[in-house]
Amino acid sequence: MAAVLAVPVAISVAQRWGLLDHPKGWKRHTEPTPYLGGAALLCGFSIAVVVFAEGFGGLAWLLVCCAGLCVLGTLDDRWGLTASVRLVATAAAAVV
Repeated sequence: MAAVLAVPVAISVAQRWGLLDHPKGWKRHTEPTPYLGGAALLCGFSIAVVVFAEGFGGLAWLLVCCAGLCVLGTLDDRWGLTASVRLVATAAAAVV
């Protein structure tokens, strides 16, 4: 439920900051689409962890890695990172 409530906020922030996916080339959408959907999911997941996890201990690193991957995804959406950067970061988060 928290993720659903966070989506309109994420859309608003994306539009305000200009974080939009503009149609071009291979993309089929006709209007600019806001990014930050991952941030809304992260918000919902983080709230679920805090509310339902008994003891925060081991899940703190999971949240840190999820937040890092969310930032990485947003940077990739905005500027386009190389596949090797994304692969290394994802592998590092998986190892942690």
